[in-house]
Amino acid sequence: MNAIILSIGDELVLGQTLDSNSAWLSTHLVDRGIMPLYHKTIGDNLDATVKILESAVQEAGLVIVTGGLGPTMDDLTRQAFAALTHKPLDLHPPSLERIKTFFKQIGREMPASNRSQALIPRGAEVLDNDWGTAPGIKLKVGHTLIFALPGV
Repeated sequence: MNAIILSIGDELVLGQTLDSNSAWLSTHLVDRGIMPLYHKTIGDNLDATVKILESAVQEAGLVIVTGGLGPTMDDLTRQAFAALTHKPLDLHPPSLERIKTFFKQIGREMPASNRSQALIPRGAEVLDNDWGTAPGIKLKVGHTLIFALPGV
């Protein structure tokens, strides 16, 4: 099986943050017999992300996306997945509860913006995140499995 790794974030494109996730993912994929075809870094741009996802699902059996799952307006991976599949984003109540619990455990009130992290493209599988607030997303498009994982 071949894989494509997409890293999303203006901070990566602008050189403000080093993309160590792609190298780490590639190493672990190769160890499992999966050959990465390429890594691509995309800024926080919905149209560009959708276009690259459309291409990636034609080229590989596995696409891994890192980043763009945060609570800010420029975190657009969820919206890109929804556009790719032509399905809406639905609130996933168990994810919202996990996010609320995360903030409760650190003694802070959950900002309203974090609610967006519980929006999941209809038909996708939620991947629980025990280390932060953003759940991952697993989705199948045609014969391609796509995973969205939190960034750094």
